[in-house]
Amino acid sequence: MKLHRSNDKPVKSWAGLILVSLAVLGFVLFGACGVSKAQEQKRVTILHTNDMHSHFLASPNADYSPGSTGDDATIGGIARIATKVKEVRNARSSEGTPVLLLDGGDFSMGTLFHLLRGEAEMGIMNFLGYDAVVLGNHEFDLLPTATAEIVSHRGDIRVLATNLQVLDPTHPWGAAIQNVFDSGDILPWTTQTLSNGVKVGYFGILGESAWKDVNKPYGSALFPLGQRDRFQAAAEAVDRLRNEEGVDIVICLSHSGVNEPAYWTGEDVDLATQVPGIDVIVSGHTHTLIPTPVAVGKTTIVQAKSYTARLGILDLEYNEVAQKWDVLGYQSVLIDDTIPGDPDTIAEVEEYIDKINDDILEPLGHPLFADPAVETTFDLKGKYAVEHGLGNLVTDAIRWSVARALGDPNDPVVAAVESDGVIRSNILAGTTGIVQTSDAFEVVPLGVDPVSGKTGYPLVSFCMYGSELYQAAWVDTLAAFLQDSDLWISWSGVGFAYTDYLAPFIMWRCLNFDDPSCQARRRIGNDTSTLYRVALNYYVASNIERLEEISYGLLKVVPKDCATGLPLSSLDEAIVYKASGEPLLQWEGFLDYLASFPDADSDEIPDMQPRYSGPEGRIYRACIVASVAHGSPLSEKVGVLRSFRDRILLQHDWGRKFVDAYYSCGPQVAGWLEEHGWAKSLVRLLLLPLIGMAKIALLLSA
Repeated sequence: MKLHRSNDKPVKSWAGLILVSLAVLGFVLFGACGVSKAQEQKRVTILHTNDMHSHFLASPNADYSPGSTGDDATIGGIARIATKVKEVRNARSSEGTPVLLLDGGDFSMGTLFHLLRGEAEMGIMNFLGYDAVVLGNHEFDLLPTATAEIVSHRGDIRVLATNLQVLDPTHPWGAAIQNVFDSGDILPWTTQTLSNGVKVGYFGILGESAWKDVNKPYGSALFPLGQRDRFQAAAEAVDRLRNEEGVDIVICLSHSGVNEPAYWTGEDVDLATQVPGIDVIVSGHTHTLIPTPVAVGKTTIVQAKSYTARLGILDLEYNEVAQKWDVLGYQSVLIDDTIPGDPDTIAEVEEYIDKINDDILEPLGHPLFADPAVETTFDLKGKYAVEHGLGNLVTDAIRWSVARALGDPNDPVVAAVESDGVIRSNILAGTTGIVQTSDAFEVVPLGVDPVSGKTGYPLVSFCMYGSELYQAAWVDTLAAFLQDSDLWISWSGVGFAYTDYLAPFIMWRCLNFDDPSCQARRRIGNDTSTLYRVALNYYVASNIERLEEISYGLLKVVPKDCATGLPLSSLDEAIVYKASGEPLLQWEGFLDYLASFPDADSDEIPDMQPRYSGPEGRIYRACIVASVAHGSPLSEKVGVLRSFRDRILLQHDWGRKFVDAYYSCGPQVAGWLEEHGWAKSLVRLLLLPLIGMAKIALLLSA
C-alpha cells in the first residue's frame, strides 16, 4: 500500500503540470491568434454617403483648400471624406471590426466631373474602396446607354438595382441595361463575407418619387425601362438572402428617402414597415440629414445629407437574445476644414480635372476647370416660392442665349422660364469673389440632348398663347401651398402680379432686355389672340404635361410651332441649334452669358451684374393697385401699405373682410391702370394720405 501510494502522488503531480502547461499554451496561442470581442460578438461598422452628385470639391471651389486646415469655411470634399474613412478603418481594424463603405445613390451628375460619364465617379469611389452602391434617378440623366457606360467603370464596386426592369430589350436603351444585367455589372442582390465571418446581403431599391424623376425624354409610355413594385421586390430579395444565402445581416441601399423635416416618415420608413427582415436601410434621394438613426421594428434607417457634406458612421453589434442588430453608436460627421484632405485622393482628383480640361473644355473653347467665369461681391441663392436673383440670372441666360442663336429681331424671345428643381447650386462669393468655371457649371449641370447624346439639357423654343402663359404662372401662385420646390418657376422677359392661390390677374412683357425694372412694358392678354415665343430647357418642357396632372385638368399648355400655330409633334422639333449646327446646351449658354458681362474693374474677369443681388419685381404677391400705380412692388410706399395690411388689417376680422373685398375688385382696377398710364399719377396722389395714416398706425403698434 505504501508503495502504491508513493507511486500515485507523482502521477497526479505530473498530470496536473501537463494540464496547466496546456492551458497556458492554449491561452498564448489563442491570444496570439487575436480572437477579439468584435469577432466573438459579431460587430460591423457601416460608413455611408448619398447624393454626392459628383461633388468631389467643396464650394466655392476657389476657397477649397483640402491640403491644409483652418483656412477656409467650405463644407464637403471627397479628399476630406477619404481621410475620415481611413481614420475609422484604422481604429476599427485594431478592434477586429470590419468596415463597409456604402452609397445611397445619385453619386453622379452635378459637376464637371460627370462629363467623363462615370469614369471619375466610379474611379474615385474605387480609389476609396466603396463596397456597394445603388443606382439613383440621376444615374439615368444621360439616358440608359450612358447608365451602362457609367457602371462599366465600376471596378470592384457592387452596383445594385433590385426593382429596375427592362420592358423592351429590343430598344437600344433597354438593350444597354439588359446587357449590364447579363454581365453582372448591375445586380439585383449580392453577398459579401467579412473578415470576422459575418455574411452580408445587399439589395438596392429605386423609390417611387425617384422613379418619377428619371429622365424620360419621350414620356413614360415610350421608355423601355420600368419599376417593379418596391415592396414585392424587397421582400423577394430578403427571402433569397436570408433563406437561401444564409446571410447574417441584410442591408438595403434605397434611393427612396424620407420626408423633411419629419425624417421619421417617408418612403424608406414605409419600406421598413412593409418588409420585415431588413436590418439596415442606407437611404438617399431626399438630401436629408438624419441626426440619429430611425428605428422601425428591427430596422435601422440612416441618411447623410448630400454633396459630400456628411459621412455617416454606424456601429452595429448582433444581439443574440433579441435576434437583431443593435446600434452601438452613430455619428454624422460634418466634412469641413478641420479635416485635412487625404494627399493621395487630392492627387487622384487632380488627374480627373486635367482630363476634363484636355478632353472636353479646351476642345470646346470654354474656360478651363479652375478659370474664373465671373467675379461677384454677393451670393446668389435660391429661395423657395419667391422671386430670387439666382432664378433671374438663369432665366436671363436662357433668353439671351436662345435669342442670340435664333438671331431674328422680328421674332423675339418674349419669355424664358426655369424650374427651381433644375437649378442645382447657389453662387457663392466666398473670400475671393471668384466664381470658377466649375462653380458656374454646377448651377445648371443636368441633362442630355436626346438627339445628339451630348451632355447637358438642350434649350428649346416654341410658342404659347397668352392664356397659357397665365396658366403656367398660376403654378407659382400655388407653389407655397403645394410645398414642391420643383414647381416654382423663375421668369425672364415677363412679369406678373397675383393674389394667394389665384391665377395672375395681370402679366406684362418687357420691351427692353437691358431694363431690369421693366419700365417699358406691354400687357399680355389672357386670351388666345396672340402667340408668344418662349425658351426653356428640354427637361422642363417635357414636364409641361405635369401642369395638367397637378391641377386635375384645370391647367393645360400645348407647345406650338411659332410659324403655323399648330401643336408640335415632338419637342425635338423645338431644339435650338447654334450656327455650327450643334445643339445649344443650357450649361454652355449660361457660361457664355456670364462671359458677356462687362469687366468694370479691368482685371480681365467679367463682373456679376448688381441687378442679380435680389428680386427685381418680376413676380409679386400684390398690394395690387398700389404696386401698379408706383410701377414696382419694391417701392417704399408699397412696402408701407403691405406692412399695414399684414400687421394691422389682417389681425382683425373687419380688416380681413376689407382685404378680401380689396382683392376681389383690385385686379380689375390694376388692369385698367396698366392700360391707362395717365391715371397712375392721380392714383399715387390719392394714396398719399392713406400711406401717411398707415405709417402712423405702424408706429403706434410697434
